[in-house]
Amino acid sequence: GTAGHLPFGVLGECLKAEKDTLLLLDELGGASGETVKAALRLLQFGEVGGKRLPHCVRILALSNDVGHGADIMGIIEPMKDRFDAIVNVTPHEDDTIQYGLTHGWPGWLLGFIRNNPAALHDLKPLKSMQRSGATPRGWAGMARLDALGMLDKSYGPELAWGCVGKGRGTEAMAYRGLVNELPDINQV
Repeated sequence: GTAGHLPFGVLGECLKAEKDTLLLLDELGGASGETVKAALRLLQFGEVGGKRLPHCVRILALSNDVGHGADIMGIIEPMKDRFDAIVNVTPHEDDTIQYGLTHGWPGWLLGFIRNNPAALHDLKPLKSMQRSGATPRGWAGMARLDALGMLDKSYGPELAWGCVGKGRGTEAMAYRGLVNELPDINQV
């Protein structure tokens, strides 16, 4: 006689939540206008499919911005108005170095970023299949390649360029080569 829509997956779990829960809408800026409009009541009132989320559920959305080259068309103004706040996050060398320390990045790479903080993030989006600059994810990729011994290969510089762009990759590889030739600080 009757039918009703019941959310599935993560939304269904959120409807049953009894403790603090975070519902993360990742890459919201890449959603179609129809999808964004369908989420308006979810964001403003915590409602989905005629059901209300428990008060212990908080909603957070993440997205690149229009100028990041991530095929983001922007978010409609009514959606922005439903967020308590919109916060722009930019990478900082202290945070990246702390992350690198806890994830086994090589000392030379951490030293390079510490001594050249402008190198941390200077991406200029391109449509071509090459890196035009560095991002924290690119530096993480370089750390992984270094751990695998790939940067020591004859094609190591090209791999570095593929991680953070030709300019930053060349700088970092030069730093990497020089740092191993420096005298030990205790000997000095």
